[in-house]
Amino acid sequence: NDLQSTVVRRWPEVGRRLERVHTTRPLLAMLSGSGGTVFGLYRDEARARQAAGELGAFRPAVVPLLTRQASLLRPSVMEE
Repeated sequence: NDLQSTVVRRWPEVGRRLERVHTTRPLLAMLSGSGGTVFGLYRDEARARQAAGELGAFRPAVVPLLTRQASLLRPSVMEE
């Protein structure tokens, strides 16, 4: 994320939260977009849930990764 260093300099609290996520030993930790979300990527759901427990004060959410196929947009079915 090219904006990460800029956001962390401008909003130190975002940087502190990112560092806190790093302490849970994710495979990857970074900002999403312009910093609206700090996230960690973990090797499996059990590790993600353990990290979420460690980050409880930040109200983390554990969500699964989607496969490329599952993330494709599908046309919605409209009722007539």
